Amino acid sequence: MAGTRYAVDGASLRVAGAVVSGELVNEQAPGHRFAWALTAHAGGFARFTVDEAPGVGRYQVHDILDPGATQRTADWVQTHVGSGMASFSVGPLAAVLQFRPFRLSFTIDGKPAVSLNSKDMFQFEHRRAKQVRAGARQG
Repeated sequence: MAGTRYAVDGASLRVAGAVVSGELVNEQAPGHRFAWALTAHAGGFARFTVDEAPGVGRYQVHDILDPGATQRTADWVQTHVGSGMASFSVGPLAAVLQFRPFRLSFTIDGKPAVSLNSKDMFQFEHRRAKQVRAGARQG
């Protein structure tokens, strides 16, 4: 559904070296929380991941474009936290995280590069129990 609002739980925000992490809350279904992580890599790029909290163990792809990239990280410098947003930088790469609605924007050398959820259309389908219809054959 387009326009589902997600918000970053500001109390869950953590910065640990190359990883900034926290939780997203689906405001239309508050019981569904999702873990996210933003990892800075050497070479001026970042990787943003979202998974169910706690992790359900979904398949994830690693190191396709740059083999070994997950071993080459760079520490984020927290530049601002407060008033519904946080910002971080590493070299020429800067990330601005807006809490509500959730939005993540990147700049390189101060120039806009990419924005995630700029139109508030982010959607993440949570795992559901398989529904078995009455009279349906199994196996």
